[in-house]
Amino acid sequence: MVPFLTNVLNSPPAQPIFKFTCDTPTGPLPCAAAGIYGVANNIRDVDITLIVMTRQRDMQTQQLKLVELNGRGHRVNP
Repeated sequence: MVPFLTNVLNSPPAQPIFKFTCDTPTGPLPCAAAGIYGVANNIRDVDITLIVMTRQRDMQTQQLKLVELNGRGHRVNP
């Protein structure tokens, strides 16, 4: 088995890979702050952030480059 992505540099807790937002009676909140509503069946959004470093140096600058990839999964059904 081969990894899909290597050189991931996210270092929790400063930059977690996944952030979850849960539904609560008062509106969406981060699941960690949602109390009893911070459970899997209340998840509304999943934000994903990956910070990845290139494996090879840039030919001109000889520096390694960083790429930040962002995505979101959003539940549309109630």
